[in-house]
Amino acid sequence: MVKKPVASNQQLTGILVNDEKILTELFYYWILRSKKILENKANKAVISILNNKLLRQIKITFPRKFEEQYKIIGRLNKIQELIDNRVEMIYLLDLFIRSVFIEMFGDPAVSKTKRIPLSELLIEVTGGWSSSDTENISRMNEDFYAILKQDSISLRRFNSNKNKVFLGNPPKNVNGVIVKKGDILFSRKNVLHLVGATAYVFEHTKKLIFPDTIFNLKCNKEKLNSLYLTHLFNDN
Repeated sequence: MVKKPVASNQQLTGILVNDEKILTELFYYWILRSKKILENKANKAVISILNNKLLRQIKITFPRKFEEQYKIIGRLNKIQELIDNRVEMIYLLDLFIRSVFIEMFGDPAVSKTKRIPLSELLIEVTGGWSSSDTENISRMNEDFYAILKQDSISLRRFNSNKNKVFLGNPPKNVNGVIVKKGDILFSRKNVLHLVGATAYVFEHTKKLIFPDTIFNLKCNKEKLNSLYLTHLFNDN
């Protein structure tokens, strides 16, 4: 929701609501919470498109009385404020972790210590596996195979719930692309600032496949600690 005039290309749609019927902020919250509805209404092409005609056909429900609309917005604003505060807290904790890392081991960008090629510290670098035979919904339980989404490691913490259920037959080498406790997952493909995002897997998982946009790094534990390497990538 913009606060001042902006310009955009044809890939963005600007919406002006009828403010005699619904408050703009309430419609904004409806859009945020109705992603699945919008996805289902979009054209099923290589790149899904929700054009103006399809957008106008979508029906929404909302209270007619403005007093009720204001009450709903007030409650949602309080919840959003709590979310924003939690996000900021996580960001500050990440900064604290990085500062402690640098304090203990020094800044690797300016350190004059001897540098060793990563190839001498890794036993194996494994690429993942992807398939189009998935649904854009997380699996119900670990009885089903699923493929990790890219944002499962974008925050530099492993989130096993960020996955797409896989309904086809797994590859013959499926055991080689299953996420395991102790793995280091490295994002090799993403938007520029998220390339290199790395997450350590602390938990046991079953039938969870990492995609071909993620590398799985195996450290030589006699030379390098896996958690140290994870923090090293994320601090640079």
